[in-house]
Amino acid sequence: MLKTLDLSDYRLRVLLHKSGQLSFEVSILEDLPSTFLQAKLVQREEACDSPFTYFKTSYRPHIPNSDKEQVFISSDGYLQETSIGNIILEIDGTYYTPPVEVGILDGIYRKYLIQQGEVTERYLTKTDLENADHIYVCNSVRGLYEIDII
Repeated sequence: MLKTLDLSDYRLRVLLHKSGQLSFEVSILEDLPSTFLQAKLVQREEACDSPFTYFKTSYRPHIPNSDKEQVFISSDGYLQETSIGNIILEIDGTYYTPPVEVGILDGIYRKYLIQQGEVTERYLTKTDLENADHIYVCNSVRGLYEIDII
């Protein structure tokens, strides 16, 4: 299968079905729609206390569908994540990301940046978001990119 592909960037999705069967989907990695570079804030009304919150899965009832990027704030007032990645704030030259305990996916790229000492975990609030010098999203497919809040 891979020998037939050109040199474009691709996304490989591996699915594990209830039966134990694996399936693979390969698609060209399209540019991120511009609607995902401007995010809207979404205040959660109740806590997301689901095991699906902490694992990468196609079952994501805690993430509402939207054609725009969303930045979630927990019912406790803490910054969580976006609809497609982890959030990182640059504040006075230091990079911060929320801890997993606020109910987020411990993303692969997020974990890598923490292990490299480039990002520090810290409880973040809407005020931190408003005062941040830069707002970034990271995930293992897209890497690190900057967003704006609308």
